[in-house]
Amino acid sequence: MSAWNLRAGSARSRAGLVGLGALLAGCSSLLGIEDLSTEARDGAAGSAQAGKGTSGGSAGANGGSAGTPGGRNGAGGAAGAGGKGGSGGAGGAKGGSAGVTGGAGGSAGTATGGSAGTTGGKGGSGAAGDGSGPAGDGGMGNPSDPTVHGTIMDFWRHPLPNLPVAIGDVQTVTDKNGEFTVEDVASEYDVSFIVHRDNPASNYGWVFQGLTRRDPTLQVYQGLNDRESTFEVLQKNGTFTDDSRWLVAFGSDSGSRVSSSAANGIYVMPSWQGPAANEWSLHSLFFERTGELPTAYTAYHSEVIAVTDGDAGHDVEIDLAAQDLDTGTITGSVIENTGVGRTNSVYVRFTSGAVLPVVDEVDTSVAPYSYLVPQLANSSITIAAAEEDINAGTLAIAHRDGRAVDDTAVDLEIPPIATPATPAMGSQNVGAATKFVFNGGDSENSGYLVHIEDQYFRQGMYIVTAKKTFTLADVPVVQGGFTLMPDEWHTWLVETHGRFESTDAMTGSDGYLDEFSLDADRPKGPSRSDGSFTQSALYGFKTAP
Repeated sequence: MSAWNLRAGSARSRAGLVGLGALLAGCSSLLGIEDLSTEARDGAAGSAQAGKGTSGGSAGANGGSAGTPGGRNGAGGAAGAGGKGGSGGAGGAKGGSAGVTGGAGGSAGTATGGSAGTTGGKGGSGAAGDGSGPAGDGGMGNPSDPTVHGTIMDFWRHPLPNLPVAIGDVQTVTDKNGEFTVEDVASEYDVSFIVHRDNPASNYGWVFQGLTRRDPTLQVYQGLNDRESTFEVLQKNGTFTDDSRWLVAFGSDSGSRVSSSAANGIYVMPSWQGPAANEWSLHSLFFERTGELPTAYTAYHSEVIAVTDGDAGHDVEIDLAAQDLDTGTITGSVIENTGVGRTNSVYVRFTSGAVLPVVDEVDTSVAPYSYLVPQLANSSITIAAAEEDINAGTLAIAHRDGRAVDDTAVDLEIPPIATPATPAMGSQNVGAATKFVFNGGDSENSGYLVHIEDQYFRQGMYIVTAKKTFTLADVPVVQGGFTLMPDEWHTWLVETHGRFESTDAMTGSDGYLDEFSLDADRPKGPSRSDGSFTQSALYGFKTAP
């Protein structure tokens, strides 16, 4: 998929920078630049998601009982007496009617010997659905207590300790659980923080704009150091043909890796981000294909292997002798956006976090599809449709998750992509007052991640926002504790991670980063059910001296 994904270690990130260099090369005499770095740097859309209700209420401490969230095509939940807002129900499948408005928050409840609960937030309206996505997390209503209790976590949902955080003029640091507290916060606020890693050395400023909720969970891509262990995986009894494919996948709650191997085995160093000790679940699948499509699954194996950072010499031998594996088909259709660079993929996803791409980016312009898939223990099926325009450098992915063998009508709709406008390609003297402007793409989405990256160093900014126009002066990071390097070439792009009605909705406890966003080649991390990921074209600019 995309040659423009900027996550660390990705071959596409190097290819993307080469592509950017080609785009700027024509301007080199004017701009005074030569080669851009090709070093890898740190840095998906299923069928359209359902309309999401804003928050209904749920119970607070000492308050009354919670109203339940509305179901598909149902009402938003009525607020319980006291406490924060709960999720409004999802709208129904395409063509479904809107959910009705949730009830108002209840009055403060009291408990014998206890203090009163705060008033519940008002329930929101469930919007008419146009797909099968999950309900959004509307967040807390405006409470009488202006204190913000926040949490910062990474893509894998690990808490990030010791990060400098600021809201307004108040600075603090996250504790060992990635949590922070700031008192006397305005009803709407921005929060910023700095994420530094030693391996690989990198430094990023993050800003979340326009929040109102009192309990935000702020998710970032990477915050803990990279770790790795070494494996040599060999096979016995495998009968390989020109159409054979052998996949070896590693999964854990801190990382995942998949490789394909020939009959002579593979030497692989799967990496993770988390504690020094890790348990890899290894999954091996051997199958036959006609062209690029599977026709018979012949052998499967799994085992758990405990490792520690930096250890080596894990030798694994896997028996590929033929087995009798249950299989079935998964079928559906795809609604294209542009139709450029269309591919389909099918993944077997395990509860261990491992992923096996049994249909791997197959070129197609045919809307209906039917693929043979295996039925394996502790697994489900994810199907994705993507459009990648290599010339424009854009990517849009739609995915449906948690599917079973023999599921039918698993339909997908690829969403439109945001379009950067200014600063345009090759702009110079970009400073605090320069306007960053982009078109949002999907009209039903109001949440964006803007990524600004230094071309020569592993550092930059990420801005989670609902605003499609802003300046760098609008997004200070910890009162100037982090700034973009002056007189340096940078790139910027816009990502979307499904459909969100606000930045509040992007700061629920599960985070917002789509499972395809860390590595567009395949899903990673905790499964989020149906969703989408888009990445705009990459524009280059130079900061003011």
